[in-house]
Amino acid sequence: MKNLVALFTVFYSGAECFLKDFLSSLKEQSYKEFDLIIVNDGFEVGEFENLLCNLNVVEIKFSSTVSKNREYGLNYIKRAGYKYLILCDVDDFFSRKRVEISLNMLREFDVVVNDVDIVSNRNEILINNYFSRSLNSSTNIDLHFIKEKNLLGFSNTAIKTDLFDSINFPTNLEIVDWYFFTIILKKEPKVGFIHQALTYYRQHSNNLIGIGDYPIEFFKKMLDLKISHYSYLSDIDLDYKSLYIQYLDMKRKSDMDIIMGIDKNKKINKYPLWWENIKL
Repeated sequence: MKNLVALFTVFYSGAECFLKDFLSSLKEQSYKEFDLIIVNDGFEVGEFENLLCNLNVVEIKFSSTVSKNREYGLNYIKRAGYKYLILCDVDDFFSRKRVEISLNMLREFDVVVNDVDIVSNRNEILINNYFSRSLNSSTNIDLHFIKEKNLLGFSNTAIKTDLFDSINFPTNLEIVDWYFFTIILKKEPKVGFIHQALTYYRQHSNNLIGIGDYPIEFFKKMLDLKISHYSYLSDIDLDYKSLYIQYLDMKRKSDMDIIMGIDKNKKINKYPLWWENIKL
C-alpha cells in the first residue's frame, strides 16, 4: 500500500553541513510509514547517498527561486495523492517522535505546529521550548494571530493536504512559509499547538526570522522583507493593504527612532514569535 504521509524538503548547494543531522533524525523516527519528497536544486548527493538508505525517497530535480522550488514540491505532493504533509527544512533536525506525534494530532486538527528548541550550529540548545514561552493552551492560532507575526514554519508544521489545491507562489517571494500559511488560515482550519519541542531549529544568519539580537542594518533588511510580504498579500487580499502602508511609514523613521524601537521591543517581548519584533 502506498504511504499516505509525505515529508517535504528542499536540498540546495550549501546544505552539506546540515545533511547528516537532518537525515539521521528522519531515519530514527518512531513512525516510518512516510515518503521523503526532495526537491533537489543543484545539490550533489554523492557522498551522502548512504544516508538516504532505508528511507523511501522521491527525488525531484528542479532549480528555480526559493518560492518556486517549494511550489513545485507542494504541487507534486498534492497531485500524488498524499493525505498528510509534514514540512522539514534541511538545516534543522527532529525529535524521533515528531512524525508520530504530528500524525496523532492531525486526527483532531487540520494543522499542527510544534514547539522548537533553538540550537547553535554545534547543536547546543540555546533556548528550549521557545514558543511555549509566549503561548499557552488557550492561544487561538488563526489568521488574525499571524497577521504581524508567525510561528507556522516549514520545519515545525504538519497539515492535511486537502487544505490546499494548486499552489502558485510569486517568483521572488522570500517569506514563503508565512505567505503559505496565511493562505491556509484564510480557510479557517482548526490549528493545534504541540507544547513539545519536536524540532531542533538552528539559529544562524540565513534564518530570516527576526528574533534575538541584531544591528540596525539587519532590522532594516527584515523590515523590507516584511513590507514585501504585505505587498504580495495585498495582491490577493485588500485587508493587507493597510499593513503594507503602515510598515512603509515605519521605513521612513530615522535611525535613532529605529534603535529606540529595537530596544523597546526587546524589553517588552523577550521571546518574540518570528517577525513579531520587526516593527516600530
